[in-house]
Amino acid sequence: MPTVRTLCICLLFLLSVSAASAAEPLTWTSYEDAKTKAASENKHIYLYFHSPQCSWCRTMETKTLANEDVRAYLNAHFIPVSIHVDRNQALADKFKVNGIPANIFLSPEGQGLFNRPGHIPPETFLRILQIIHTGRHGQ
Repeated sequence: MPTVRTLCICLLFLLSVSAASAAEPLTWTSYEDAKTKAASENKHIYLYFHSPQCSWCRTMETKTLANEDVRAYLNAHFIPVSIHVDRNQALADKFKVNGIPANIFLSPEGQGLFNRPGHIPPETFLRILQIIHTGRHGQ
């Protein structure tokens, strides 16, 4: 018959395995840091424009950006930047953001590659990430 100690050890092991398999949280950075980091690491930049009052932004965050596959791919191949439009209107103006959420992808040199407004389902978003990362966006 298993002891309480054995059961506790098994439970701790299972919890540690499930925590280790979960994708890391997104590593957001500032726009200025992203430009430097993208150039040095040769990674694309993902700009996510949002506002707390935006219900579609909440959907994007809870469905798409919370998806483990999306988080893992973004962290591995992109420099993600979260931009609160109410606090950074100048940057929103620079990228001609007319609605939120706005998803903008830049080359490692900072050139605009792709702009997709609105919520994007996780499967579609992951496919967009793969196309941009592999360089097939120009085909």
